[in-house]
Amino acid sequence: MEEEGLLVYRSDRGKIPVGEPRLENSLQARFYLMVLKFIDRDRMLEVQSEHLTWLLEKEKEGVLFLSGPATYLDEGEPVLSGLMAIRAKTEEEARAIAEQEPFVVKGIMEYKLYQWGIFQGAVAVSINLSDGSGSFC
Repeated sequence: MEEEGLLVYRSDRGKIPVGEPRLENSLQARFYLMVLKFIDRDRMLEVQSEHLTWLLEKEKEGVLFLSGPATYLDEGEPVLSGLMAIRAKTEEEARAIAEQEPFVVKGIMEYKLYQWGIFQGAVAVSINLSDGSGSFC
């Protein structure tokens, strides 16, 4: 949320302005985290190749920051899901990208989209995980 030129997050602790001293030099990268959940896992293999091709295209376009499978436990059983961090300027732009994901298009997965502000961390190189290419920043 923008407020007086600062990105402000609201939490159960109240407003947390980005301009606080501990964050004043932050790059304040804004991403959208797409959390995917299967609704028809039996059809996964019929679309997996299209899904992987789409991911590689989005990676090369600079839209896909990170992506990969994830699991969580449901009543003690592991459940496969997926996570994607999308570079987008607005939620609408991120949603338009998410709606193109082949598993979503074919009704195999559903998703939730979260705005994700990255304020801490370190990146020294750029590596495309799919083919090992990269560059130093």
